[in-house]
Amino acid sequence: MPRENKKTLRSVWSRRLVRPLMYKLFTRGVLALAVIKLWQHFRPGVSGSDLCVLVGLVFALGSFVAYLRFDGARIPQLRLPRMKRKTPGWAGGDIADHINDDLILFDDLDSDEQALCVFWCDLILMPVFLAASLL
Repeated sequence: MPRENKKTLRSVWSRRLVRPLMYKLFTRGVLALAVIKLWQHFRPGVSGSDLCVLVGLVFALGSFVAYLRFDGARIPQLRLPRMKRKTPGWAGGDIADHINDDLILFDDLDSDEQALCVFWCDLILMPVFLAASLL
């Protein structure tokens, strides 16, 4: 029996998810590159292309799990206490141009939007690292 209120990937997507998606892409991509370079530095026997394939497969698995989470499956997570953010000092510049801009952080999104951002992030980074393994 089809569900009438089934959410689709397209129905949840909105323009306000672009900023959290870009932040997630950048941080995960840089973290994956750092892991690859550290692995090569401390374990020089493994080639970089093999590590890129491994990271690409990890991103494929992550996108599959994120899709399952978007579809309704819940995986129990370990909740660790988070440290409070410090308020940044005055950085200079003129903020008057950006007073009315709404900053959307990843933590401010609901669970479906977070799962969608993680899904697209992993789905974008997977072919990037698989293509990097060919170089």
